Amino acid sequence: MRLRKALDCWMVKSIQIFILCMFKFSENVQAVRCINCKNNEKELVCEEECEGDFCVLWKYREMSTDYKIQGCVTGIDRSKLSMGCRTNRVQATLCLCDSNDFCNEDRVQFSTVNTIDQVPLPGLTKCHSFTEASFMAQKQVKKPKYCFSDYCFYTQTNSTTYSGRKETLKSASCGQMPQYNFDLLIGSLWPGTGLFADACYELQTQGKGNSMLGCVCSTDGCNSQAPFHVPSSKLVTCHLVNSYDPSTSNDFCKGQLCLIQKSMVPNYGVQYLKGCISASASDQLKAGYRKVLGVEQWLCSVDFCNFDVSSVNNVKPRSESVQLFKQPIKERKSPKSAYATLNFDNRTGVGGRVKPRICPSTL
Repeated sequence: MRLRKALDCWMVKSIQIFILCMFKFSENVQAVRCINCKNNEKELVCEEECEGDFCVLWKYREMSTDYKIQGCVTGIDRSKLSMGCRTNRVQATLCLCDSNDFCNEDRVQFSTVNTIDQVPLPGLTKCHSFTEASFMAQKQVKKPKYCFSDYCFYTQTNSTTYSGRKETLKSASCGQMPQYNFDLLIGSLWPGTGLFADACYELQTQGKGNSMLGCVCSTDGCNSQAPFHVPSSKLVTCHLVNSYDPSTSNDFCKGQLCLIQKSMVPNYGVQYLKGCISASASDQLKAGYRKVLGVEQWLCSVDFCNFDVSSVNNVKPRSESVQLFKQPIKERKSPKSAYATLNFDNRTGVGGRVKPRICPSTL
């Protein structure tokens, strides 16, 4: 009898613990509804509400115009983020919240400073500022100098010309647009779209042998070179193409994760990209689905798993995908696209306005 009572008691407690754990789990994964608006030229355009892990309210000023972006984010590691508002040195503000539905309403976040959690940024950081390239004459290289920002940036673009010559462009700066500089890199500039500061990322989406390294760091002088190492071990082989059509997937790359990205490019339409992405630390990117202010990304970690979205979801390469690479395929020379950069084209800002910049479109 005592044994029976003990077993019954143990079962009751086990069920209670299970229910409590499930309740807590459901609390953690419960989506919030968010306001979904952004500036289109000088007009604020609002679409149907979106759902995500947390909501975003991003406000900044550029060339005497005030911009506001509201939306949602899904699939980002929230353990690295603090909910609340952060303001950088150019008074751009990024607020993240998950407390309740539509918490990214403007008047809710800015009604009173006392009710908002303020997230501190690193502060004024002294950064290197230079540009050097293998194809530039020494007299064209900018003399080393310094600038000050919330974060320092380092980028390196490796490319192969049509003649087969390899070229490298290195750049250190305070960021091309300071209103994008936060602990969560949420804008369209590289590195961006849901990546984190204090890390390096390597991206391949523009043809075999071409890659972009993007780093963000937050200590004085940290960007004289790549501040973090991106491991080149335990890589997977991925499709590499600027199209969703599987029949064009006859290039490949190697990275920690394969990806497919779907984005809406202003005045262009829907853009699909397939390629590879790697990070300086294994916890900075995870396989799975991500959606950052309307930009959708599917990440997976099996060879050729980015054949299409169903392959990503099943974490299993299609047989057609494997067949493409059984025999060596002559490398194609595809024309470069101004948008072939995971939506990180530095010439196009929010609202699709083209900005003249003396730097490659892949940074």
